[in-house]
Amino acid sequence: MIFSTPHLHLAEMTKALLEANEIEVVIRNNQDSFYKSIGEFELYVVNTNVIRAKYIISNTGNE
Repeated sequence: MIFSTPHLHLAEMTKALLEANEIEVVIRNNQDSFYKSIGEFELYVVNTNVIRAKYIISNTGNE
């Protein structure tokens, strides 16, 4: 996991940013199905892209 947020729009924006930099991303929804305020969306990339993805995210201020 390289990034997590309780907000779907932030997860989608971060995914789009990484995909624009040719990094494949998977979003995992860990929100509770009944209580939407519990849980987060987590972004995953392959091991070879972890450092690069974290660098890109840290330079956007979304961390």
